[in-house]
Amino acid sequence: MTSDIDIPMACNVTKLRRAQRHLTRLYDACLAESGAGWRATQFGILGY
Repeated sequence: MTSDIDIPMACNVTKLRRAQRHLTRLYDACLAESGAGWRATQFGILGY
């Protein structure tokens, strides 16, 4: 059975998701310092 998974692409996606988690933690830390008690995911909803 052959696999259609592109290994280099999967590695790039993993790196991108890891970078996204780091960025989210950074935003969460900045929002926590503001005293609002929000998380980045909640703050994004306010934009709509």
